[in-house]
Amino acid sequence: MTWFLQPAAFALDGTTQRDAPENGAQAQHVRPLSWLGKISYRIYSYNLLFRSFFDWLANRLAPDLGYNGHLILLAAVALTRTLLIASASFYTIESAFLRVKDLRQDRLRATYQEFLSRVRVTTEAKYEGARKENIAKANIRFATRLHVS
Repeated sequence: MTWFLQPAAFALDGTTQRDAPENGAQAQHVRPLSWLGKISYRIYSYNLLFRSFFDWLANRLAPDLGYNGHLILLAAVALTRTLLIASASFYTIESAFLRVKDLRQDRLRATYQEFLSRVRVTTEAKYEGARKENIAKANIRFATRLHVS
């Protein structure tokens, strides 16, 4: 069922397969396409998972339809139900995991920044001490040269 969304995405964006990489960024500004991109993996997986249920539901809704009518109804049922299930899954289950992941990354980033600042302070103190020591040695050498001459 998701195979028809790809041509629709290119048609709505006004791009072709040839120039899609250059104009692919434009698709991010079309809100429905951005939303579909956000839940696209769930669309794929839930459509496969509930395929037989969608077929059963289409048969229950209109058992006397012909083959073509059944396919159209099946496409409508599968599209609406898949989008509903995929968006519910994204906004309830996956967004919670994404928040936890973001929190972990923020903590790791803060720990890394703290580590870098400690290394920077330690390194600066070490080099400052070495610099002062070198200046003192240079002053002593200079002073000894003055006294010797």
